[in-house]
Order: sequence, then C-alpha cells, then structure tokens
Amino acid sequence: MSPDPSPAPASTPPVPIEPPRLDRVAASLPGVVFRLVRTAAGAVEVRYAGPSARELFGVAPEKLIGDLCHLIESVHPEDQADLRDSLQASARDLAPWEWLGRVFAADGSMKYLRGAAHPVREPDGSTVWDGTLLDQTDASWDHALEAAMRRRLQLIVEHLPAAAVALYDRDLRLCLCEGQLFADLDLTGMLGRPLDAFAAPETLELILPGIQAALAGQTAAPAVLEADRQGRPLAVNFAPYRRSDGRIDGALVHWQDITQLRRAERARHEAEELLRRGFDDAPIGMALVSTDGQLLRVNRALCDTVGYDADELLSLTLRELTHPDDIAEDVEFVRRMLAGEIRSYQMEKRYRRRDGHQVWARLSVSLARDEDDAPLYFVSQVEDISERKRAEQELAQARAEIDRFFGLSLDLMAIVDRDGFFVRINPAFETILGYTSAELTSRPHLEFVHPDDIAATGEAFRAQVGGSAVLGFENRYRCADGSYRWLLWSATALDDGFVYATARDVTERREMEERLRESREQALSASRLKSEFVANMSHEIRTPLNGVVSMSELLLGTDLDPEQLEYAQVTAISAQALMRVIDDILDFSKIEAGKLEIVAEDFEVAAVLAEVCEIVGPKARDKALSLTWGASPAVPAVLNGDGGRVRQVLLNLVGNAVKFTSAGSVTLGVELVCSGVDEPRVRFEVTDTGIGIE
Repeated sequence: MSPDPSPAPASTPPVPIEPPRLDRVAASLPGVVFRLVRTAAGAVEVRYAGPSARELFGVAPEKLIGDLCHLIESVHPEDQADLRDSLQASARDLAPWEWLGRVFAADGSMKYLRGAAHPVREPDGSTVWDGTLLDQTDASWDHALEAAMRRRLQLIVEHLPAAAVALYDRDLRLCLCEGQLFADLDLTGMLGRPLDAFAAPETLELILPGIQAALAGQTAAPAVLEADRQGRPLAVNFAPYRRSDGRIDGALVHWQDITQLRRAERARHEAEELLRRGFDDAPIGMALVSTDGQLLRVNRALCDTVGYDADELLSLTLRELTHPDDIAEDVEFVRRMLAGEIRSYQMEKRYRRRDGHQVWARLSVSLARDEDDAPLYFVSQVEDISERKRAEQELAQARAEIDRFFGLSLDLMAIVDRDGFFVRINPAFETILGYTSAELTSRPHLEFVHPDDIAATGEAFRAQVGGSAVLGFENRYRCADGSYRWLLWSATALDDGFVYATARDVTERREMEERLRESREQALSASRLKSEFVANMSHEIRTPLNGVVSMSELLLGTDLDPEQLEYAQVTAISAQALMRVIDDILDFSKIEAGKLEIVAEDFEVAAVLAEVCEIVGPKARDKALSLTWGASPAVPAVLNGDGGRVRQVLLNLVGNAVKFTSAGSVTLGVELVCSGVDEPRVRFEVTDTGIGIE
C-alpha cells in the first residue's frame, strides 16, 4: 500500500462543469445549450453557454458567462422585461421556463429565439436552469440534432489520470512505491515499514481486506477512497505479486486518481440531463423514429400536437398518424434518405389527432447514423402550423373576394404607388377611359389628368401619401379618344405605402348641372325682363291715374249735392285703391328682386277699417250684404306699423269674404292680443256667413 498522503495544501474552489467535454456534447445539440443559476441572493448568472453561441450571437461563448445583464443587453428592449419576468416566475413556481423573443447578434442582425428549460432547486437555495435557445428565424437544425443523437452520451477521456503502484510483502511492509500520484511525498522513511505504521486508520480499514485477498491469490473487489488528504478521490485495485515460479510473494496495489473520471461522469450525467431536458422541453414536437417507422421516443410538445399521451404514441407509427393523402410523399422522402440521396428533408403535412381533427405541421427529418455510416434512427421535428395554414386560407379567400369585387365593380378602382403609377386597376378603367391596362399602368396617373386639374390632383395625391383620406375630390381624365370624363374620387393610403382609390364617372351629372345652371340663368333673365315690363307698365298706368285722383280731389272741393258727393268720394277712394294695386304690382317686382321693404309708421286703426269697408262697400250693397266694421275698446287708436300693408291684406280678405258670401253679413273687427306697453299686438278678424275657407 502507498503511504497516506501528507496534509493537503490550501483548498481549491469546487470543480466547475468541464467545458471541453460539455462543449462536445453541447455542440451536438440544436441551438445553444446553457446553464443559468439564480443564487439565493437573487442574482442570475450564466454559468455555461455552448459553442453554438458563437454562431447564434456572433461572440465567443465565454463572453456570455457571468451576470445575466450582459446577455440581456443583446435582447430587444421590448422583450427584456418579458425575459426577466418569465425567469422570476419559473424560479418562484419551479415551472418549466419558456420564452420567445428577439435578440441582436454582434453584426446587428435580429433573430427570433425560443428558449426552454426546466428549473431545479438546489440545497443551497439556488435555482438552476439547464436548457436550450433555438433560432426560430430558421427553424431547421436537423444536422445538429442528427450529430447530437448519433454521439449521445459518448464522452472520451483524453488523458490518463495520475497513478501509483505500491508493493507489499507478506508481512504487509512497503517494499516499493513508484508513480506520479505521490510524487510530492517523501517515501524514504516509509519503505520497509509495516502498513499500519503510517496509514491512517480509515485508509487501513479500506485497503487491508484487498491486500489480504491478493496475498491469498483471490480476486479482490476494487475499493474507492472518496478523498485523500488533498481531497482527491482514488480508486484502488489489488493483484497478487508472483515470482517466476508462480509463488505469491506479495501484493500489488494500484492507486489511480479518478478526479477526471468523476468529472467525466458528472459531465456525462449533466450532458444526458441537458439532452433529456432539451428534447423533452423543446417548444416544437420531436420524436426518434426507427427506420421501419416505429416511434421510439416523443416529447411533450408532440403529444400536445396530436392529442395522445406518450405511451399511446409509442404504440403507433407515423404512418398511422399521417393523413392518407400525405403518406406517399413522406414515404418517398424516407426512401431517398435511406438510399443516401438526401441527408434531410422538410415537408408540410397533415396529422390526424386523437379527437379526429387534423393538424397541419411542418415536418423536418434527419437520419442518425453510426460510426460506420449505417442508419440508426430518424430524428423528426414536428412544428404545428395549423394557425398559419388557417391564416393563409383566410387570406386566400379574402384575396379572392377582393379580386371578384375588383373585377365586378362598375366604379373605377385602383391601387397607386408612391410614385404615382397605377399598380392595379379594374376593368371599369378600360371601359370608361378606353385605354388598355398596359397603357394605364405604364405612365404616371397625372399624365391622364386635364391640364387645368393637374395642380389640384397633385396636391390631393400628396395629401393621400401623407396619410390623409381624400373624399369627394373631382377632376377630369382624358379618354383614349381625346375627350374628358369627370371622375369623383375617394382615396386613402395604408401603411404598406400604397394609395387605394375608387372613382365614379360623374360626367353626366356634371353636364346636367351645367344645363340646369344655364336654364336657371335663362329663367332669371326672363324674370328680370318681366319685372322690368311690369314696372314700366305700372309707371304708364300711374300717370293717367294720378290725373283721376287729382280731378277727384278737385271735384270734392266744389259744391255737390249729397248724392254727387258720395259718387265723388267713391271715385276718389277707388282711384286711390287702384293706385295701391299698382303699388302692389311694383311690390311684387320688388319681392322678386328681393328689395321689398316694410315701413314702420303710426296709423289710425279705425281709418284703415273704414277705408277698407268703403272700397268694398259697393260690391256688398250689390249683393244685399251687411258689411260692418268695429274695434275693441282695448285696441289703441293708433298703432305703429306698415298701415298700407295692413290695408292691402284686409282688402284681399274682405273682398274674398264678400265674393264668396251670397247672403247674410260680413264683419271686419280687431281685438287686442297682447297689451305690452312698447309693442301691443292685435288680431284682425273677418267674419262672414258664406262658405268659408276649407
């Protein structure tokens, strides 16, 4: 046995994951394998980043090691909070972590990454995530997964660990000790001494049975010293030492430092765990499939996609899950891959869910091979694209409906780019303007606009491009035959940079409006001529009538008997009434010209009533009608207003009453309606026994 090592030097920090070995495992996995640790104090650190980080982030993996803030700096600002919150929630609930976000690589390009990991709470209160970051910008990582599954769990020891060999005789005395393991010990004083003179009790207890078995020629089980004085784990093997004659003369003890082996085992275990978690927690469906189509292993995402649990899926084949119409294409790809014609393939296919519905998926398949390039199994990725397919179908339907609407619309419809060229027009353009579609789309639209409308049309188009909607804009477009058509436009620009416009041919409306305008001008001109004629005629009649009025006034100034006096008075009153009729005719002309004026002046109420009855009196006497007038005592004797207009209205009313009354009476009266000091209001009433007004 070798001597018990001397006291160990100052303690060394705990051995971390051995990067070279783990890198070989991580390099065979899709995406970037990582380890995050959230300490009990709350700090989150990146403890490991696989070599794929160089390709994904454009930096060396070691640049990502350390505080998570360094990694978060490369995350899109809008996604940083979501990354922190998702990690906090995962640590709090020990729930699987999933995250989808944008990351900027060192060259400035942006990528979409999907992360997945499963948290584990360590005894010291820290939380550890082992997971993967997948580049969703290009979801194909078949080759990496093929290599990972081919070399799965294969860790290669590159260097032999330090070792030492000791020879003990039958009296358990140390005879010889050679090797680098105990090179730091002084063995001179130990040679020739019995084992129990220098071995620690626990070491003696561990190796003595093995030495005794070797001295007896028996096979001894290996022993493991978990930690020597330097803290190294040591494996101990025993064998008999035989002379040339075969006689056992001692026992050989082989000491081997298994620190590297322990590290390799720990790294292998961690790599297996990373692989398992990366496979099980992958955000898309994954499966290992035998070359005859039998499912060997599936992850949770695939189970969710097809609606089966893992045990049910493993009893099925992919053919049984595949829609019948997609089997032939899939089988042909498999044949070509097994024949070595292709290394991987992708296809969109339909799977049949357990509930009977179908789900669209993008299948990516690669083939894992052994060292001799013989096929082992298929690595399949199944990404659910049902929502995308549904959106594509809805978009296709919407486009078809738009195309039908575009083609059947009687109005002009167009899509115009920012440069003013028609990108698309409907058939109504060709029908109304007479150009072919090629002619209309080959030149800026302003070239078809009437010269007088170009400025306004250009301004309206710039407003549309600037985001303002244009409604009810009219301009003239030149037709193929050289004529112009009036178009009424409604247009708006969307975020895609195009202007969407509709137009209606309003040429006939504009022509009708022009004809109406001309007709109105003619009517107004005729009305003016009529008014001028009436005014002239009124002036012509007024001249002789003034003579009648003057002579009547002179006649009333002479000595007349009562009957003559009455006749003269009636003549004067009638002449004045005729003069007012002429004034009314002139007023009519003024009304048509919009120049009629209402005069406000004081007038006697009784005088107006009496004058009206005197004028109409002869007609009433001819029909033996009683014509009387009266005013309520409450009515003021003098009112302010246009007495002439009042007289004119009352003459019409009383005259009509006499005209349509065959027997009886006609009464003209006035009542006080409002007794306001400044503006008293009265109501004139005409009462008759005739047929009345319906």
